[in-house]
Amino acid sequence: MSITILLILVLASKTISASNPECENITYCECSENQLGDISSILISNNNLTFTIGVASWSDFQVDCNNLGWYEFNIIRKEFADVVDLVKKELKREHLEGFPNLTKLVLSNNGLTNISSDFLSNFAELEFLDLSENNLVLSKDNFKETLNLKQLDNLETIDLSNNNFKEHLEEVELRRNYLNNIPENLFWYSTSLKYIDLSENNFRILPESIFRNLQNIEKILISKNLIEILPDIIFTSVRKLKVLDLSFNRISIVQRNLFNGLTSLEELNMEGNRLKYIHSKAFSTNEQLSIAKFSDNILEFDTPLNMMSPFFNNHLLKELHLSNNKIKYFYSDWTTNKLELELLDLRHNDISE
Repeated sequence: MSITILLILVLASKTISASNPECENITYCECSENQLGDISSILISNNNLTFTIGVASWSDFQVDCNNLGWYEFNIIRKEFADVVDLVKKELKREHLEGFPNLTKLVLSNNGLTNISSDFLSNFAELEFLDLSENNLVLSKDNFKETLNLKQLDNLETIDLSNNNFKEHLEEVELRRNYLNNIPENLFWYSTSLKYIDLSENNFRILPESIFRNLQNIEKILISKNLIEILPDIIFTSVRKLKVLDLSFNRISIVQRNLFNGLTSLEELNMEGNRLKYIHSKAFSTNEQLSIAKFSDNILEFDTPLNMMSPFFNNHLLKELHLSNNKIKYFYSDWTTNKLELELLDLRHNDISE
């Protein structure tokens, strides 16, 4: 009989007992009668092996269920008599009730296929959630309902990597969840993914390979975060990207290769950042760019000899928003090679020539 049960317990005091017909042959078992008295306890059993853990305080209790098979698995917290039965590989709210102060939940490698829409409502204090390496099949609505992170004010990290939903998922919306971190491989090989919204979180940095191999992604929203700089290669794989919103972050520079190769990009929004500098060739490969929003920054632009702006190669521009900056010159390419231009907003700058 091969059983792996890993319990991480930090308790004021505890009493542990185990009962099993084969207990004498298992080195980590201690056969004894349960003599817990009035102490609250948790009972964990799997394939006839039972552990009873007496808990004097639930304020700092962690159970790590990583690599734990769910067949014939039960948890009972005696003072509530709550029982877990996960033989159908579906997580429901009642399965893990009674742990209001839980901060870390690891459920990876369990073959889970589904999660009820109210499951996370048990864990108001949750900071870390790992559901990786399962068989979860989620639709776009699951990120608004099943994985409704808005109810988890303290959640900092969620890992959903290597689940089946990647093959079918087209939209991911994690907007306004106040997340601080995101796994680098969360979206990897999501071949059907077309839309990602990471807006209104607390991201200061994003992993450089977070959008790796997203061959069909068309729209990415990362506005209203705390990002100061983006890695040069972060958008390398998203060749079909059409809309990118980076507005209202803290980005100060646009380096030469940041948007290199985004030949399908049509709309770029970087309003409300702290932009001081844009490389003169930063948009040279973005030939389809038609809407560029860079208002409410502190842009000056270099003073080139030929008086060309960084948007020189963007001949299809229809809207160029540059209001509320510190631009001092009117660049010739804004009128000479932009036959499609319909709106040029230069309000509240320092143009004198």
